[in-house]
Amino acid sequence: MLEDRKTIVKMLEPQFLDKPIFVAGRGGWGRYIAKPNHFTGYTLCSRSSKNKLVDLLKPVSLADQGEMMEYVRELKRMEKGRAPYRGRSPQISKRLDVMRYISEVCSSEEYEDETLIHCIYLYDRFCDEHEIHLAQLCLVALTCLVISAKIHENDSRTPDIRKIVRHLPVTMTNKVKMVVAMEKMVLTFFKFKVIIPTEVNFMDCYHCFVLDGFGTPIFYLLYKHENKKPYNGTGAEMMRETNALLREVTKSLAMLTPSPADGRYNCSLIAAAILMYVRKRVKLNFWTGQLSHITGHSYEDVLHCLNYFVKPILNINNSTGDSLDDPVFLNL
Repeated sequence: MLEDRKTIVKMLEPQFLDKPIFVAGRGGWGRYIAKPNHFTGYTLCSRSSKNKLVDLLKPVSLADQGEMMEYVRELKRMEKGRAPYRGRSPQISKRLDVMRYISEVCSSEEYEDETLIHCIYLYDRFCDEHEIHLAQLCLVALTCLVISAKIHENDSRTPDIRKIVRHLPVTMTNKVKMVVAMEKMVLTFFKFKVIIPTEVNFMDCYHCFVLDGFGTPIFYLLYKHENKKPYNGTGAEMMRETNALLREVTKSLAMLTPSPADGRYNCSLIAAAILMYVRKRVKLNFWTGQLSHITGHSYEDVLHCLNYFVKPILNINNSTGDSLDDPVFLNL
């Protein structure tokens, strides 16, 4: 009745609508028909009873998917306005130290990941075009953080420059004036076009599809089939863990390296590659036709980005057990 994981995964694809499939519903095994449902995506209907709704396969409605795709298209349009990165900053060797510093400031101020990653974008581009004295790197980074926080944080957390300058070295004088002056320099450099999408913005759209039908009997069946044991947690628990993993990988990647200098991988593609990696980590088919449709990126492009950019940076290898079960996936 159930030969392999792909049998279940295929049931999520549009071409399997209105065709009989075998699946475990609330009442046990049965033969059901996948019907489109404009409120919940897909519903499994029993062939013997038209009124018996057995289970929901998609947590994201078709209407929501349409709105999501429109939003993704708008983000991609804005993405074209991102400043180029050439990787020629004279201070590149100090970048990781600065990232640790700015991450600690974000933790201290309880800023969101969006603020941190947007700050990193501003910092990398500004330093790429300026030769900055080592003693001033923290000033530049903190100023970029102030700009990002003004964009992303709630009013209650909008930075007060007189307070946030306490994170600068104690030896620095006239801290407030220096931050204000540097803020003007950064904004002028970007021509005040600093509201720009990052990987986190795309991930906020993509993460809705990371678990497909998690929380439904079909997921528990998948998990038990692949892991040879039942899943003891709840759907909400796994969703929280998975979203936390998505955020952590996205943040780590941004801190460990700037965007590719050749511009080959844009942030929407990088976010899709992270999604592919996380889906594999939670034991799901790591890419589907629906995800290509939602993200606008093909399986081949996403896999290439994962192999040649994401995976080497995160140092994922066979010894960690994280390599993808696919002959195309390179074991770097």
